Amino acid sequence: MTDKDREIKEIFRVAATLIKWRDDYVDLLKTMVFADPPSHLYEKEKRKYENFLKDYDCLSLFFLVWKESLTDEELTRLEITRSPFPLNAHRLAVELAESPKDVAKTTSYIRTFSLAASAYGLINRAAERSTLVKLEPTPLLHRFLAALVKRNSADPCGPIARR
Repeated sequence: MTDKDREIKEIFRVAATLIKWRDDYVDLLKTMVFADPPSHLYEKEKRKYENFLKDYDCLSLFFLVWKESLTDEELTRLEITRSPFPLNAHRLAVELAESPKDVAKTTSYIRTFSLAASAYGLINRAAERSTLVKLEPTPLLHRFLAALVKRNSADPCGPIARR
């Protein structure tokens, strides 16, 4: 096997892993989260929020919010740092936007994420002030992410990479 063959195989393995994670992410949303939709939402809102949360970019936001549930001791032991700011839509957008001109668009995306995730009980939106809503993880988010990781830890690439 040549170096190029190994490189191609590694690219394929990583792509297969990402595809499996994405597919499992959507499947777990359907079975763990969307199976019991909130009764206060209209059908149109449910569809909008469900379609929004299926966006794979939301998984990164879920991990960022979830990380804040770890204790200082756990973070230290795992050599992970806590966000230096309270998690809210604007502050996250400032950190995640590709450029300063993208902050407003990113803030809007994160606010929609927080509304959708909150409607389905994955995060809490805790109003600290009228203009500051802190994003906090819920036990459902922890169970959801743990199930996603468990599903992918035994066979991270799934059958796709073995073809």
